[in-house]
Amino acid sequence: MFWTYGGGFDEGSSTEFNASAIVAQSVARGTPIIYVNFNYRLGPLGFPRGQEAADRKVLNLALSDQITALAWVQENIGAFGGDKSKVTVFGQSAGAIMTAVQLLNPNFSNFARAAIFESGSAPSALIFDAQHRRVDWDNFVAGVPGCENLSSTDNTFECLRSVNTTAIFDGLVIAQNESPSILPWSLTIDGLDGFLPELPSVLFGKGIFAKIPFISGTNLDEGTLFTPPTGNYTTELIEDIIVANFSPPTAASVSESQVKTAAAELLRLYPDIPALGSPFNTGNDTFGLSPGYKRYNRLFLLHTLPLTVPTYCPLHYRAAAIGEVPHLDSYFQKSILWP
Repeated sequence: MFWTYGGGFDEGSSTEFNASAIVAQSVARGTPIIYVNFNYRLGPLGFPRGQEAADRKVLNLALSDQITALAWVQENIGAFGGDKSKVTVFGQSAGAIMTAVQLLNPNFSNFARAAIFESGSAPSALIFDAQHRRVDWDNFVAGVPGCENLSSTDNTFECLRSVNTTAIFDGLVIAQNESPSILPWSLTIDGLDGFLPELPSVLFGKGIFAKIPFISGTNLDEGTLFTPPTGNYTTELIEDIIVANFSPPTAASVSESQVKTAAAELLRLYPDIPALGSPFNTGNDTFGLSPGYKRYNRLFLLHTLPLTVPTYCPLHYRAAAIGEVPHLDSYFQKSILWP
């Protein structure tokens, strides 16, 4: 089993989880596994932005780290008693998203025979082209001592390679503090020869993905993790946030006005009724926070899976509403797949 940790694309480590218990359980049930994990580049080092990164073909470097580690497994797992034809990839949060994106390559079946996505799928991340939120990259470069004057140019990489780790962290702190997003670093559309030639929804629609079985699940109230509790979440504010997150639109065929119309329709479908919001099963209690807080949490959690393949779907409230996507109904409330 090959694990990819999460952390919002800007934090985390392979040492974060101890797999001893899951390995011991596999032995006890007579199906022993070998556990493999790895580290990948984070933040601006793993997810560069801008035209320079696109020209250098270094977008989505973290995905390169992941596929390199999987190639190592194919070449070497036999030396540890493993079977390279029986690799299951699994990940949590950002790690699940990265793993799911790898499945958008039909040839990924050469690296794994099955997958498990815990709290993440390919469409979970806000994915745009290299220029979207270029400001985060510019702020990062501006915060790196010795490279400040190169911010907003397409000549930054050589300088960044010349500075030490402390300087890189200085730039990261500046970029994080200045970013309009709580998740400034994420995956990017990187062209025909890249990991993400088009939006995941487009690739799924074309049938472009690895045909391997997978399990996908979320936690019941994980939307609350991404919603600052201090906001006054009026309908107008929530609509503005949605529009800001998807502007400018990635698809050339989508206009700003269409984004606004879609945001308004989304809010109609998710009315401002606290009893329907997250944390779920708490009635009209708003915990002293804005009444719209629970509504916004629900919007964050309940995405629709844009998949057309058989799916085991332990998604507490939405499994029955997925429509034409084949699924099994299950309750999956408060634990990821970890002892």
